[in-house]
Amino acid sequence: MTTTTTYNRPDGSVVELKTNPGCAPMVFLNGVIQQPGTYSLSGTNVIFDEAPLVTEWQPWYAWRPVRINGKWYWLTRVYRKFLLSPGGGFYKYGDAFDKLKESR
Repeated sequence: MTTTTTYNRPDGSVVELKTNPGCAPMVFLNGVIQQPGTYSLSGTNVIFDEAPLVTEWQPWYAWRPVRINGKWYWLTRVYRKFLLSPGGGFYKYGDAFDKLKESR
């Protein structure tokens, strides 16, 4: 028998913990299943790491060469955001058009 526990986080997101005897628990954040390693379980409480799963686009001065949409940018202002993946985190770089595309 599957047990579902729902939590409303202070930032407005919703976390669901689904447990089934004999199976690994599944954690959903706003309906998207989360990878192990991005959270920990304490009893029936879900504790997420301090690093955000995805950040907003931030302006960043490209002091080193970065590739955006097949072009190299260096010594200019670009945008970047942090993405958390199961093996760790990484930065995604974009220009003003990428920022506008995702802001819709």
